[in-house]
Amino acid sequence: MPRPFFHKLILSTTLQDKKLRIPDNFIKKFRDELSVAAALTVPDGHVWRVGIKKVDNKAWFKEGWQEFVERYYIRVGYFLIFRYEGNSAFSVSIFDLYNSEINYQTNALVGTQYNLGRQYPFEELEDDECVSPAMPNLFGAELPKLKKPGRKKQKFQPSEEDSSLGHEDDMEMRNRFYESASARKRIVTAEERERAINAAKAFEPTNPFCRVVLRPSYLYRGCIMYLPSCFAEQHLSGVSGFIKLQLPDGRQWPVRCLYRGGRAKFSQGWYEFTLENNLGEGDVCVFELLRSREFVLKVTVFRVMESAGLMDRSQ
Repeated sequence: MPRPFFHKLILSTTLQDKKLRIPDNFIKKFRDELSVAAALTVPDGHVWRVGIKKVDNKAWFKEGWQEFVERYYIRVGYFLIFRYEGNSAFSVSIFDLYNSEINYQTNALVGTQYNLGRQYPFEELEDDECVSPAMPNLFGAELPKLKKPGRKKQKFQPSEEDSSLGHEDDMEMRNRFYESASARKRIVTAEERERAINAAKAFEPTNPFCRVVLRPSYLYRGCIMYLPSCFAEQHLSGVSGFIKLQLPDGRQWPVRCLYRGGRAKFSQGWYEFTLENNLGEGDVCVFELLRSREFVLKVTVFRVMESAGLMDRSQ
């Protein structure tokens, strides 16, 4: 009988919190069997001792987890499979942004020499860039950045939605999980990425707005996408249901939006929106609040590849 497993998609909050939430359905089944520490074995043969913190019916990998992340240069969008061997022992496989299993020795070497995120010079633009008439433009380097509200004490973890417990074959599960994102994988140069970001920086609507750079973890089937917390707290607090995303030409798409714990996320309908409008990795979306009662967000897209589609900035 196949061994039980769960998988995790690494989000920016995962790296910021320096711990990893173990899925509730796994804890429900194996909580009493787990000790205060787990043994994580990777394919290169190394065994890592990582502490398990339990609070009520929840649990996290904590002590030693950050060292594991740094050792293997794990970044946002990476995909980890934890196969349970029993007695608090797990076999861990790590896959990169392109659905390829990492070279463990190479990644371990890189992880000891470079800081996390250094390879992505625009990574800091991807999480919290929002502007309203009463707020400074957080994109401008010449202006001081506001403190990101609720980030330090933020306890909401989206892990429930990007993890599962089961006995499915690793390859089948991994291929199904990434099938849509891989189909839209792009080889994007730093110059192309910078051009799209600079174009988005130059575009400043009069209404409250935020900017999001699309990453692979926002583009697979069943994914969720988080809006910047500063924008969500000011303009989407209390939202729970479908809102409308509107293109410059007036076409609209219904997308489920849920505000919780200081953050707002798109779920149902978001994947269809990205697919039908040919959005891909590196594109920058500007979400502009048109109507707060009906919650209509106008979406203007700045693409890294000019030939990718027609949904560009309206004139």
